[in-house]
Amino acid sequence: MGYTAAPDAGAVTSTASKLDSEVMASDTVADLPASFTWEQWPGPPAITMVVHLDFNLLHFKPNGDRRSQKLALVAVLRDDRGNFVTGRRSVLELNLTEATFERFAKSGFTAALKIEAPPGSYSVRAVAEDAMEGKLAAASAEVQVK
Repeated sequence: MGYTAAPDAGAVTSTASKLDSEVMASDTVADLPASFTWEQWPGPPAITMVVHLDFNLLHFKPNGDRRSQKLALVAVLRDDRGNFVTGRRSVLELNLTEATFERFAKSGFTAALKIEAPPGSYSVRAVAEDAMEGKLAAASAEVQVK
């Protein structure tokens, strides 16, 4: 006994994930054991996001005789007004033997994303998300691409 209006066909529904929302934020998040640095490497104008993960604090799912984890990494450049300029996303699907896991547990695991951009000043944002628990790590900085 009532009336419920049909959804507006013109309405835009947001399917932005927690990861997508965090990419455009500016706060620091440390729920995931990850640290970020930004480096300039030789070659065309670009900035490289380097993420270091502590496997001792990251949860892995047992998968037979291996340990599995899936991580999404995003690095973006924004202009001086905070507008998105460019970015990259990478998904790491880890399926490690016990020996490989132990090696990375001692030294940590490092991955890098290179973003090419014209020379200039940018705000950078790095985000990592753990697919198993949805935990995030995020950080921002100011960089100069040469």
